[in-house]
Amino acid sequence: MVFLLMSTISFTLVLLVISFYAVKAQVRKTTALTVEVMATSNKHLQKQFPGRPPAGKGGIAVTRDYIQTTLRLDPDTKELLDALTRLLGRSQRQVMGDALILYVRRLKLSDQELLQGLLRRKG
Repeated sequence: MVFLLMSTISFTLVLLVISFYAVKAQVRKTTALTVEVMATSNKHLQKQFPGRPPAGKGGIAVTRDYIQTTLRLDPDTKELLDALTRLLGRSQRQVMGDALILYVRRLKLSDQELLQGLLRRKG
């Protein structure tokens, strides 16, 4: 029963992420030329540092401050997650975070209110 529920939730999250990023990919295509032109014109103004860029929002967050968790995913879901991260150029953390946000937005209003109550109790 729990496995079926987790599979259903995983499948729903994946569908939400796919629909969210399909729309986002269309927007990205329309703005790609603008971004490319801006990057080319500002290239001489930007100082490039060697190595990996800093992680987190705006390149200033330190990932060691994030909470680490482990999920067991079926192979198809993991394969889809990997494909989405490659397609979008985003980390698994970012894709799963967006999927959770989309999942919450699709909940019934009464369930969203219950969720807010649970979050307030924890915090």
